[in-house]
Amino acid sequence: MKRTEIVRFLLLWATVGVALRSASDTGIKLIPDNTELRVGETKTFRVATARVMPQELIWKVISTANRYTGELGVVDSNGVYIAPAVLPVPNTVVVRAQDPADSTMFGTATVTLVNAVP
Repeated sequence: MKRTEIVRFLLLWATVGVALRSASDTGIKLIPDNTELRVGETKTFRVATARVMPQELIWKVISTANRYTGELGVVDSNGVYIAPAVLPVPNTVVVRAQDPADSTMFGTATVTLVNAVP
């Protein structure tokens, strides 16, 4: 490779790296973003963001439907979700973590709840 081609490549690579870093700095991603749990089990969600620490986020559990029956489970300030003892209807919930300073910055994870092992 010629020196000018190497310089162009390095500049392009640096530009792509900055763009990728900027995209991840502006959003919140929960890991895993999709999981299955049995009733009563727990799952700790990790947060991928450079903006805030998990304990600083507003954590919620919400239904995937407008109408539902039963408990949805709870999530604490560290992102630990505890599934309910009885399946709700529908049996899919969403764990949401939101930046308290900016309500447009949030991440979600889908949790499918299943019965305990017979």
